[in-house]
Amino acid sequence: MLVGMMRNYKNPTLLAKLIAMNCCYYGVDFIYFRPDDVDMTYNSVKGKVFKGGKWQVVEKPIPDFIDVTKYVFKHKEVVNYLKKVTTLSDNGQQMVNKEILYKHLEQDPDLKDIIIPSKVYEEKKDLMEFLDLYNEIILKPIDGQKGKGIKYIKKVGNEYELLFQKHSKQLSYYELIDYLNNLPNVNDFVIQKYIRAKTKEDVPFDCRVHMNKDHSGEWQIAKKYMRVGLGQRILSNLSQGGGVVNSKNFLKANYGTNWEFINEELTRLSFELSKKVEVIRDQNLMSLGIDFGIDKNGKIYVFETNSSPGVQFIEANVALLRAQYYRYIIGRLKNKI
Repeated sequence: MLVGMMRNYKNPTLLAKLIAMNCCYYGVDFIYFRPDDVDMTYNSVKGKVFKGGKWQVVEKPIPDFIDVTKYVFKHKEVVNYLKKVTTLSDNGQQMVNKEILYKHLEQDPDLKDIIIPSKVYEEKKDLMEFLDLYNEIILKPIDGQKGKGIKYIKKVGNEYELLFQKHSKQLSYYELIDYLNNLPNVNDFVIQKYIRAKTKEDVPFDCRVHMNKDHSGEWQIAKKYMRVGLGQRILSNLSQGGGVVNSKNFLKANYGTNWEFINEELTRLSFELSKKVEVIRDQNLMSLGIDFGIDKNGKIYVFETNSSPGVQFIEANVALLRAQYYRYIIGRLKNKI
């Protein structure tokens, strides 16, 4: 049986190459292709296979299982066709954004404690009430990616400090209201209590846990690491110049004797949230990224989950588990025949 990896990139990524090499070891036939490479008339794909240390263009039947990310779902005609003729790693339905995740966690007695107080922006008084309650808030797009569009607002006496990207402004109440009135799509934003997740050197950070299924179809941690916002003031984000730090070393340096408990809690919550998201979406998933914040007292909060997490710096870890999962899923599909 054939496994495919469908991405928008013309050339296979480093992850695709490492997966192909691991698939060779596990005896899994693997092909890389793009949505444009799918021939819906002849039920075939023209993609690339990795042989003899290089990629070779070949034509194959539609793969029996296809590894997809949410970024290919814009090719609706191709994706809808593939849903009918094969099995996808993600069907793209019931996607979970920050608002949906929090609504479900609020109803879970075991997980509601990790929710950050939040509210969808409906009118200006919502934001002002949050500022009165928490003094510092984050205003961010509900479906934002890579830290884009995030604003930090702090109440300072009768004025307000506004931070976005690396810019800072001091605004009066009326200037802040005017800013909000001119903010595009402000009703697609969520207001959130600001979690002061910063190092001892006052640098923002978060914890990314990359989950992936293994050879038994069970969740495993591919990598747990800290993203430190070098040169940033609000949130840590690799796309904006942040760096990666080993999670254990980071926790030891910043949380002293409490580091081990925090580390164990991050692990426990990662497994629980992975299963929770599958329940919310009503489907089995292959991978999941989970972003946590940790305040100065060691309390853990969940920022968001991502069904198509980035793999920068952890390609080898992900590729190994991914190839193992391919072999598992192929075995399951064979048993259905």
